[in-house]
Amino acid sequence: MAEDTVRIVRELQSICPFLVGNDVIAAARIIGFCHDIGKSTSFFQNYLRTHKIIGDPFLKSHSTSSSLYGYLVSSKNASDQFLGFLTMMLIQGHHGKIPSPKDAVLRIFKYSEQLKRQVESVQNKEELGSILSEQSYPSFEECKPLATALLSFHKSMSEFVRHLEEKISLGPYFLSNLLFSALLDSDRMNAAGIMIQERAQIEGGHIVRFAEKVDRENKVRLGKDSEIIRLRDKLRESVLANLDTETRIFSLTAPTGSGKTLASLLFASRLREELAKKSGRNARIIYVAPFLSIIDQNASVIQRALGVEGASQSPVMITHHHLSRLSYQDVREETYSTSLSGLLIEGWNAEVIVTTFVQFFETIVGARASSLRKLHNIAGSIIILDEVQAIDYMYWKLIHDCLDFISQELDVRIILMTATQPLIFKKNEVKELFDTGFKIKDRVTLNVNIRKGISLDRFCGRVQKIVQDNPTKSILIIMNTIQSAVSVFNSLPFESGEEKFFLSSQVIPAERRERINTMARRLAEGKPTILVSTQVVEAGVDIDFDLAVRDLAPVDSIIQAAGRCNRNGKRNPKDSMVYVYAVHDGEEHYFANRIYGNVLVEKARETLGSRTKDLAQLAEDYYRNVAEGANNTYSEELLQAIALLDYEKVDEFKIIDEEPTESVFVEADESAGQLWRQYKEVARELAAGPIRAFLRANRESFHSYVINIRADGSLTRQIPFENGFYYITRSSISDHYCYTGLVESSNII
Repeated sequence: MAEDTVRIVRELQSICPFLVGNDVIAAARIIGFCHDIGKSTSFFQNYLRTHKIIGDPFLKSHSTSSSLYGYLVSSKNASDQFLGFLTMMLIQGHHGKIPSPKDAVLRIFKYSEQLKRQVESVQNKEELGSILSEQSYPSFEECKPLATALLSFHKSMSEFVRHLEEKISLGPYFLSNLLFSALLDSDRMNAAGIMIQERAQIEGGHIVRFAEKVDRENKVRLGKDSEIIRLRDKLRESVLANLDTETRIFSLTAPTGSGKTLASLLFASRLREELAKKSGRNARIIYVAPFLSIIDQNASVIQRALGVEGASQSPVMITHHHLSRLSYQDVREETYSTSLSGLLIEGWNAEVIVTTFVQFFETIVGARASSLRKLHNIAGSIIILDEVQAIDYMYWKLIHDCLDFISQELDVRIILMTATQPLIFKKNEVKELFDTGFKIKDRVTLNVNIRKGISLDRFCGRVQKIVQDNPTKSILIIMNTIQSAVSVFNSLPFESGEEKFFLSSQVIPAERRERINTMARRLAEGKPTILVSTQVVEAGVDIDFDLAVRDLAPVDSIIQAAGRCNRNGKRNPKDSMVYVYAVHDGEEHYFANRIYGNVLVEKARETLGSRTKDLAQLAEDYYRNVAEGANNTYSEELLQAIALLDYEKVDEFKIIDEEPTESVFVEADESAGQLWRQYKEVARELAAGPIRAFLRANRESFHSYVINIRADGSLTRQIPFENGFYYITRSSISDHYCYTGLVESSNII
């Protein structure tokens, strides 16, 4: 176990210069060896045999006593006392989250009497003493006086914090987290009996051949001389021409529909080959996107490009998010159980990882074992960050500094990919990959009507007129709230699911997918189709409308909406209008401000109000306005917490800030009914293990019928709560659920 931790750290040292040093290896060995030594107490051994807690529940725990011993060993063996204190923190947190220095010490004193009892209760003392002696480590009994050494610990903690305050650097934080990651991965894999995974090969030629096949198909479908084809050809050519191994951070800024995903994958695979020639190491490729709709769509493209379409999760490629399929097959085609597959997937044991903003950024800025375990596999990787405009501007400074650090110190290459590049990095800090003289013409014409607001009732009338005036055209209407979207949808005189469609987060995923597929077929056949939607349609939904109508929003959201209009550039931009209105509830409470806040909406008004430019310039002006007015206070607070290893504060970070929610299972069809009956059968015994195993094994299909509602909504008082879910039965579905989703508007989030 200790040697596995050391092996990971030695590999990291070959990648990360700031980790080099024998003290780091010594710390890794001590952490790996000592983190479970507290399991030798009689209290833990009795619990292991009986699974019963007798008396004080703390006595059966092992992390705190193990951390105390780890500190003792470090203080006697390591010349760097900083690493000694760090050892205590990491061992203490290896089953939950890393404590801050102060919290680690307070925990020792809070349980000092119990710790002494644990040390005294050690079984097989002679055998344990012999094992420790072989390592030249002190006896376990020697840490007993430390449990009450208040003055010594307080002095050590003060020196430790003073050391951090003098540096104010991200280095100690990433050193701490990489050691923690090495410990966690070796601990979890050893406990499960999983051997070190053999690295797979990626055939770059397969990606090239797939790209050529896609090009041929697009030229047949769109015409080889069409502007969108010329754009995609120029993009691919420019991206590959700008490849170099010295640059750490790239940007790829190109319009929706220009083929950025495949171009970035080609670039990353070619860069991986060139880096391997220099270092002898194969860099992992990590594709990151904000929303599951984008993940689902682009994961399919990447699978086909790699030649693993339809395969299980594997050492070639995994998809990792809270609903990903837990079925892993190694290079020898051995298939693992659900629980072991989960361990391999959650540890990012693959050459290509497709994952979410939440998984990635909360690994970079995090405190919890569940997030940090995979951090060591980010070192030396190539990261494609898609749709970076989705990062909240209040985090721009934080994300900038963390990405800058890992690019330099963890030898990471980063590609910032979007149609509208936010000013997270200055232009002179990155290398733009689509750097050509090719003029990108707008495929739409913006028609901005925001000088005066419009009530929702009058807006519904305006939409009806646009629809009546364009009877042969397909029209997309995007609203900022579910309530306003439902009002617009209900005002249109068409049959639901035939000519008009509705999408929002309150429609179960199974029905959303079905509606998107139906609309895609209709649009391909040229049938007039009307979609009323919330923002869920703006990313990862590859459909193409003639016209679009958008409630006022930040400029990047408006450009995303425009990307669903004349997507393939087949029509004259003058015939592809994108109407923008500032819609309010009748009392001048604007829906845009309710969702996006006052700052971003005002910046959008300023930018749109002076529009005389193309969309690309519009985006640039908007982000400049946002950057000039940005408040970096929260980013600075988090960066200070990172520098001081204040993990309690760091743990507050959430890349996507969400209200508390409850999950509702909707028995929409027979498949849903069957899944629910199976779940109830498993949950009948009220044992957490089988319930967790069922949800992990069936997470994708089960959650196709789950939607989230506000925790304080009225629906939670009207429907039953069973085994962790609110449940809408087939017999009561008409009372609570309809074509536009949940009937109870007060539950809408």
